[in-house]
Amino acid sequence: MITDLLTPLHYDYMLRAIWVSAMIGGVCGFLSSFVTLKGWSLMGDALSHAVVPGV
Repeated sequence: MITDLLTPLHYDYMLRAIWVSAMIGGVCGFLSSFVTLKGWSLMGDALSHAVVPGV
């Protein structure tokens, strides 16, 4: 059972995906605290609503 869970880690693309996800998570965590401290906390909400008509 544990080998079934660890099998995806043998593929390079899975390791790359995990690495990129961790890096993006760290950057987003840093940026979200920075944006909140600057008082721009609604900027993400405004940006997401601005993108919706393009979809």
